[in-house]
Amino acid sequence: MTAELSRCATWNRKAAELLLHCGRASFYQELVAAIRTLVAADNPQVWLYHRDQPPRILFYDIETQQQEVHIDLYRNGSYLLDPYYRAIFHHPNPSGVYCLTEIEPGEFAQSAYCRSYYCKLGTRDEIVFMVEVNADTALHVCLMRSHDAEAFSCSELDLLRAVEPLVRNLVLQHINQQDIASRGKPAEWYPVTRTNPGIGSSINQAFNRFGRSILSDRERAVLGLILRGYSTRYAAEKLGIAVDTLRKHRKRIYQKLDVNSQNELFSLFLNAISSFDPGSDEDPLAVYIGSAASLTE
Repeated sequence: MTAELSRCATWNRKAAELLLHCGRASFYQELVAAIRTLVAADNPQVWLYHRDQPPRILFYDIETQQQEVHIDLYRNGSYLLDPYYRAIFHHPNPSGVYCLTEIEPGEFAQSAYCRSYYCKLGTRDEIVFMVEVNADTALHVCLMRSHDAEAFSCSELDLLRAVEPLVRNLVLQHINQQDIASRGKPAEWYPVTRTNPGIGSSINQAFNRFGRSILSDRERAVLGLILRGYSTRYAAEKLGIAVDTLRKHRKRIYQKLDVNSQNELFSLFLNAISSFDPGSDEDPLAVYIGSAASLTE
């Protein structure tokens, strides 16, 4: 038996065994183990996303010293700028297998998300199974390759796409049995719970209100694209303005917000969002600035 046939035989056996784990806490661990018979993957994670809520971690295989950046920092607000997260509710058909170069918005390496968060992961490449549960809920199975490993090949991506329908249907069957899309799970399913208190159910409202007491409507539109990782050229194209015009807007934004770089802008955004009160109609940035000023008096 060739190595490829042996690998397929192992996958088939693992896939069949997954049926026995549907509805059980062991399902995602066994799912990741099955996928790893097809491709090597570092730091695999399974995330559950609800619209307007922070994501929940359902499974991970990450070394202890890396869990804080992979999980805690991500849940504490970095996920808001994750291209995979943003694709959930903006992509017309989100279910499927996607590599980072397909899902990223333009020049990903220059984005605030990459510079302030993703570069800390030590990740060379990433592939994600995106499963749409319903209009408000999605599940991601994330597979990574560390910097000391090769990037995923085209043949590996094709292989994962070949098994995607089976993976998706198994996940949906498991969710149907567990009903995790509508009710909570035991604490052991979500071992990482350290989250900033301001990251709550109305996070998109906070995002939309950020800076509105200080910036003009056009500047807020530019700011939104910058935070979402669009390069200067892509942002200008999306807004239908010249690159030089966008740069002038960006300069004024930096001046008004008293920041000098995308990293400082990203940090300010996360700090302001953590101060957001869902019951208030105020700009979270204004609230944060006011709180910071009172502490220095």
